[in-house]
Amino acid sequence: MGQLPSLDYVRGAVLAVLLVWILAEFVKLRRRRQGGEHGAVASAQRRGLPAHIVAFCNASITLSHVGFSVLGVWKKEAVSLGLVFESASWLLATLLLFYCKREGSGVACYYWPVALVSWWFFSFFSESLLVSLHLLHLFNSATVVDFASLPFCTIICLVVVAMRLSKANKKGELDQQPLLLREDSDDSSRDRFSSSGWWSQLTFRWLNPVFEKGYKVRLELEHIPSVPQSETAEQSYALLQETIHKQKPEPMPLREAIICAVWTPLVGNAVFAGLNTVSSYMGPFLITYLVELLSDKNTDKGHGRGYMLACLFFASKTVESLSQRQWYFGARRIGFQVRAALMVSIYKKSLLMKNSSTVAGKVVNFLDVDVEKVVLVTVLVMVSNTPLANLQQNLNVKIMEAKDSRIKAMAEAMKSMRILKLHAWETAYLDKLLKLRDVERGWLRSSARELARMVGIRKAPVLHHFSETVSGAATIRCFNQGEKFFTKTLALIDDYTRITFHNSATVEWLCIRINFLFNLVFFVMLVILVSLPRDTIDPSLAGLAATYGLNLNVLQAWVIWNLCHVENKMISVERILQFSTIPSEPPLVIENCRPRETWPWCGEIQIEALQIQYSPEMPMVLKGISCTFPGEKKIGVVGRTGSGKSTLIQALFRVVEPSAGRILIDGVDISLLGVHDLRRRLSIIPQEPTLFQGTVRANLDPLQQHLDTEIWEVLRKCRLEEIVREDNRLLDAPVVEDGGNWSVGQRQLVCLARVLLMRKKILVLDEATASVDTATDNIIQKTIRQETDNCTVITIAHRIPTVIDSDLVLVLGEGKILEFDSPENLLRDESSAFSKLVMEFVGRSEGRH
Repeated sequence: MGQLPSLDYVRGAVLAVLLVWILAEFVKLRRRRQGGEHGAVASAQRRGLPAHIVAFCNASITLSHVGFSVLGVWKKEAVSLGLVFESASWLLATLLLFYCKREGSGVACYYWPVALVSWWFFSFFSESLLVSLHLLHLFNSATVVDFASLPFCTIICLVVVAMRLSKANKKGELDQQPLLLREDSDDSSRDRFSSSGWWSQLTFRWLNPVFEKGYKVRLELEHIPSVPQSETAEQSYALLQETIHKQKPEPMPLREAIICAVWTPLVGNAVFAGLNTVSSYMGPFLITYLVELLSDKNTDKGHGRGYMLACLFFASKTVESLSQRQWYFGARRIGFQVRAALMVSIYKKSLLMKNSSTVAGKVVNFLDVDVEKVVLVTVLVMVSNTPLANLQQNLNVKIMEAKDSRIKAMAEAMKSMRILKLHAWETAYLDKLLKLRDVERGWLRSSARELARMVGIRKAPVLHHFSETVSGAATIRCFNQGEKFFTKTLALIDDYTRITFHNSATVEWLCIRINFLFNLVFFVMLVILVSLPRDTIDPSLAGLAATYGLNLNVLQAWVIWNLCHVENKMISVERILQFSTIPSEPPLVIENCRPRETWPWCGEIQIEALQIQYSPEMPMVLKGISCTFPGEKKIGVVGRTGSGKSTLIQALFRVVEPSAGRILIDGVDISLLGVHDLRRRLSIIPQEPTLFQGTVRANLDPLQQHLDTEIWEVLRKCRLEEIVREDNRLLDAPVVEDGGNWSVGQRQLVCLARVLLMRKKILVLDEATASVDTATDNIIQKTIRQETDNCTVITIAHRIPTVIDSDLVLVLGEGKILEFDSPENLLRDESSAFSKLVMEFVGRSEGRH
């Protein structure tokens, strides 16, 4: 049959795409019919006049194509394969149209299947183009069938547009009805995208109400419309799970399941990608005819053809712009759907895991890094060619691995910031974070750019809720509250998707309008070129100018994208600036007021009229207390909840600053020192034992100031030597996140070994044995008594027996000192507050037995 013309290749490709799309529409209509979604309205409208007109025109075009094909075969003439392909395409469209009319689905006066509408408008534009080129003697490819089909295509498109306008008018009438007749007067949060018409979706006009609202008031979450139902977290997760378990007996691999779950929108996106590719070649194709026209010295016959060429340029660039924006936005919509499904999957899985509290950080990293990586790769695959996507993916893996390490270390530091500050380790840990950041920057500098993402203002609640829920998974299961937390998770993910969905749509809205203005300027320039006298400008220069003009919109789109990207990222800068305005704690070091190396030499603590409140608008917590803790003595601090015990310790470490009064250690006012100089001279065993990911050695000696022999000595004293020697790696044995491979009691003993290694003059036990068993409590108390004879030990007591053997007991009540004396003297007075606390403890203990 000879070599196929290029136009036949295009028609063959269109037939293949249309076949796949119509099959997808057919499956969708079948499901809708089985679900009973087509109702009386659709059944009534299928007999309407507009539907009959469209059906008649569609059938007429199909008959003309099929008739001319049969006629050519009958006359034994060569029949163009392009005509055969086009006939098959119209036949498919007709079959789908009559199926919709018969079933009453999709023809409810306004809602035609997307495949049909797209085919009608594509045929109208292609037939118009072929006929115009033929009439201008630019491209002799139009046939009688094309001339006969063009009027019918025009009628179909006009009827469809009229039906859409009729829908808009009826909707406007409903909007003008009194408020009492409407179910909800505030519909700003409803899904505007799905309820908008095809033209509104094509040009992103459905965003205009959001912009109008934002012009009047500051936009809040409730002003942002919801996402389409297909992209909600619940729907996305259900679709992914259905796809995974569709394959029997083994579940489908996740990668294949994701592709199968979104294959329908992928096909639609491929149509826009193909249309964009075809329209992008129209400009270079028409440049040759423009140069030939300008080279023709006969001005009498050139203006009409020139104006037509300018119109064709404008039309092709407009189609290119619209298809490109829909292509990119469609890719991101698929990414949003995949991200929501994966977030819910991770959440469901994390709640079912054992020891879920030890993997909270990993789950947050899955959400913050890995899920976004999947979305990024999804978009890259759909908007890039394969070699570029592979190169970007390999580089992205390295970037994400470096980012994962940095974020895990950052999360661990933020979670344990109190411990880092109390031990004065924050500077050393900051150096570790900076090294990880340098590694990440090294990969970023090797030629990669992440796609713009919405700021974490709505992502932060998602991550916080995930971390909080995973840490308390056992409690949630015990109280059977999983469904309640799951519902909240879906709502938070949907809120985040609402922001990212509309943020991406806003960028496309802007690009379309800027591109249209550029196309309009380009059109005016071409009109001026063809209107000038032929000898005014060199035709080759005019062609070169038009060629550069065709490429300018690519540069312009790149500039707009980066401007929007920078603008989005500037919100992160604003959040950092807001965070930086929070009052910081005093300087780490004050050079002109540094203590001696031997300070504190005795460990005496004097508290003078100390008053503490956490903020000016809150009540006073400590109300002018005064007392002296003698050096090298054991002091117990007791009191009921809210009495001010923990606040006193925070004041000693200057976590909170006094509103009045002062604290002196060996005669030195601690408020005059840098907090780093103060805290590194004190030691503390916190109530919640904190271990860091790393090794045993790094947890005991993070600043690397002690010999191995010293470390083994304190391990022996804390009954940990045998446990550590069980691992052949000894001091280099790994400690997982949060010390998850150690029991709570063992972690507390590690904290004890840590402070013994420091050998500080003042030791604070902040209810250190409240969360451990009695045996571990006894080990801790015995070790402290043996190893801290020359230290001042302050014990915040949870168990009364802990402070019975103390030298002095301080009893606090409502921020005041109730009693301060030896436990023997306090117990002699049965009316003393300490005696009452002891009796209450004894009563509770006997009640448990």
